[in-house]
Amino acid sequence: MKVLLAPGGLWPEPAGVPLAGSGPGLAPGHVASCLARGWREVRPHDSLTLLPMADGGPGSAQVIAPEQVASREVIQGRGPLGQVREVDLVRLLPKPTPFGNRRRGEASTWFLDAARLLALPADPDEAAQEALDGNTSGLGGVIGAALSRTGPLDTLLVGLSRSAVHDGGLGVMDALGGLRVAKDLLSRRSLGLVLADDIALGGMNGAGAALTRITSISPELAQELDRRACSRAMEVVSAAQGLDPGAVGPRRSLPVVSALDDVGPSASEHASNSAGNARLSASSWGTG
Repeated sequence: MKVLLAPGGLWPEPAGVPLAGSGPGLAPGHVASCLARGWREVRPHDSLTLLPMADGGPGSAQVIAPEQVASREVIQGRGPLGQVREVDLVRLLPKPTPFGNRRRGEASTWFLDAARLLALPADPDEAAQEALDGNTSGLGGVIGAALSRTGPLDTLLVGLSRSAVHDGGLGVMDALGGLRVAKDLLSRRSLGLVLADDIALGGMNGAGAALTRITSISPELAQELDRRACSRAMEVVSAAQGLDPGAVGPRRSLPVVSALDDVGPSASEHASNSAGNARLSASSWGTG
């Protein structure tokens, strides 16, 4: 019998939040190896194919098959409190044509394994310190470094995981040089944030409300942090929508695109403008 084993990672989940890359737990490749070892002990004659699946969390770059990698390098970045951490940047080989060769000059897809920079600590007190004093500027720094390697029409996918940091992404924007500079950096390029989690930034069930479950801060302080983050984030959204005042239709919208539309509402179901285009808000699914 032919068997395909395609697991993700297994991590501790206090309050339902995976502590991906925190030490305890198993990365997808390790999970696949353990499953295969147990299967072969019982059914040694079966043909097993191992295909560990990345979820955007720390170590996702290690799951990419070597034959799909054109280049790999390590970039140093800063954690929420300034800790020096290393992340992988992988450039993927383009898919071969039906004739088996690859197109010259084709746009590249890159994967930045940045989740380790901001991953949630196992210690609630440490997580509280990151919520109170941490920021996402280190993430902006490695995104900027990765974008400098990309070419026109390239796509950069940034792996992320749940975090105690709650600055509404303002640290990222500041590290990239501000909104207009960030827009210029992304000119003719695509940037995607990859996270197996569709939590919203704010709202009753958002990332801010979750701070009381994953850190040791009080509900009152979590509410204030959430108010600040959502307010600042919406200021940036409004400014971003005003950068091209003459644009209409989809160019004016900042939609959240989710692969989880079959299990939860997408941004377009929650917020739209008068023209019916999805508009990004602090409570849109996937913004957390």
